[in-house]
Amino acid sequence: MPTCPSFLRGRRLRVTRLDACGRPVAGAGNVVVTKGFTTVEMSPEVSEGEEIEEKNAGGELCISDKACDSIKWMNATITLCQVDIDLVTIMNPTWRTLTSEDDEVIGWIENQNQDCSVGFALELWTEVANAESVCDNPDAQGAFGYLLLPYQVGGTVGDITIENGAVSFQYTSRSKSGSRWGVGPYNIRQNPLDSTPMPLPAIIQSDEYRAFMLTTLAPPEPACGAQTLTPIEPPALTINSVVEDTTDLTGNTAILDYTNWGAGAVTIDWDDGALPTVAGADTAVVSHTYTNAGSHTIVVTDSDTPARTDSSTPFTTPFP
Repeated sequence: MPTCPSFLRGRRLRVTRLDACGRPVAGAGNVVVTKGFTTVEMSPEVSEGEEIEEKNAGGELCISDKACDSIKWMNATITLCQVDIDLVTIMNPTWRTLTSEDDEVIGWIENQNQDCSVGFALELWTEVANAESVCDNPDAQGAFGYLLLPYQVGGTVGDITIENGAVSFQYTSRSKSGSRWGVGPYNIRQNPLDSTPMPLPAIIQSDEYRAFMLTTLAPPEPACGAQTLTPIEPPALTINSVVEDTTDLTGNTAILDYTNWGAGAVTIDWDDGALPTVAGADTAVVSHTYTNAGSHTIVVTDSDTPARTDSSTPFTTPFP
């Protein structure tokens, strides 16, 4: 895979329905894949940092400084040339879907309401121009750019012009903090070691609004209408490390680093008779102070799926 690629052309767009917590909604009618878009424009809404300027008695500049600008959210404007009705109603769930007598979706009715409590995730694939080295991997399906907006809300309709020409439909949304996308419910890349299809290599944090990467896994095939979302099984729960907290001079405090890959809360058994700790983050660093000396093996278990578990290498407190 080239490390300095050039990108061109949008290949595919996927919209996934999210719940009020920013999590992908599994089941029928929750994902649409299309190539019927002409543009997707993204622009940040910026809050400018405060400027401080002071002149001395001689009128010369004495103090000049400016705080960093802050990004409030990311606006996304999607222009469709091929309108998938299910895609539109996923982006704005307050609009009423019109169905025919044979239960076919044939349109929608718009209202003035905007529901920002639920949203959608937007994924885009592009082509990569200088991708010769990608073919060194016999399992590579091509070279693609992958862009993710994990939590968008709004889906506001833009201008529609009816004229002697093509009719385009435009929709605008904005990003929202608090995403629970995790690593996502889809495989979107190949493991470079064995070409196994994999999700994102890192969890999307709650304050992260856009991700971009290179991938050798082909984008999904387009289909008219909403399809069923069957989430992939996330990677195994992993204890990354157990190390000594060197700020505790007694040597009795351990720092645990674990990752649950978007699968939710975990229960931590510290192996010292203390009550287990329940941690809600998908990836976290948690400390614990031992009151008894000896060997310990920490066990971390997914709170909802006990089969998802991992154990640390045995260690001794006080740390040597």
